[in-house]
Amino acid sequence: MKQKKIFFLIVLFAFIAIYITTLYKNYNISVNAIPNISVIPCGNAIGVKIFSEGVLVIGNAPVESVDGNTYEPYKQTKIKSGDIILKINETDIETIEELIDVVNKIQSDEAIVTYKRDNRIYEEKIKPVQSLDDGKYKLGLWVRDGATGVGTLTFY
Repeated sequence: MKQKKIFFLIVLFAFIAIYITTLYKNYNISVNAIPNISVIPCGNAIGVKIFSEGVLVIGNAPVESVDGNTYEPYKQTKIKSGDIILKINETDIETIEELIDVVNKIQSDEAIVTYKRDNRIYEEKIKPVQSLDDGKYKLGLWVRDGATGVGTLTFY
């Protein structure tokens, strides 16, 4: 009995398959060929290091202070990502190391930050906070002083 059921199912599926193929045999399908495209890889490997004027603000983060509280000194200013810090208290800032040195010399005194946004110069007062992590004074700003990359200079 079981073999008859299996045979019946096979025959049924065969008829269904034949019926479906007869439905679609009168359809025309057109195919368009595209021309061959070739790619020729070439070029020279290069390294790039770009220095910007001042240091670029790329973000901000709260600072956990030695007194146990968390501060956000940047929130008292209008400094935001994309701004370029040019000076702190009339000291030119060109690198991250210079920014760290100047902020640590100022300590908790209020500092005047000169920065550039959209080719306009602004000044803001900000008070650094001593960090619990390493004891250094911080503004709560993430900064970058340049960009480095490796790529391929391609030519043909």
